[in-house]
Amino acid sequence: MEDWDVAITEVVESLNAPFDSHLVIRELAHRNQRRYVDALAAIDTDTPFHQLHSSLGRRIKVVCEGLGFTGQDSRSSDMFGQQSKCQEWSR
Repeated sequence: MEDWDVAITEVVESLNAPFDSHLVIRELAHRNQRRYVDALAAIDTDTPFHQLHSSLGRRIKVVCEGLGFTGQDSRSSDMFGQQSKCQEWSR
């Protein structure tokens, strides 16, 4: 998943803080559609979105903390419009 760090950094640096991990994932998927679909297809479970988004969330945390952001627990709509837990990032 570390290979997503450059793309995550580009997304994070384009956003106005505060933002949350759900927004970062939506932007990643939009900007990297082929890569995102390939990553989903490589997951052999009944919950590929959950698996991929959890992995991306862990990388988002590493990148955001490295860029000086602080995370706090939050809830927002995920890619499917369902309210779920995520991290809100601010400086």
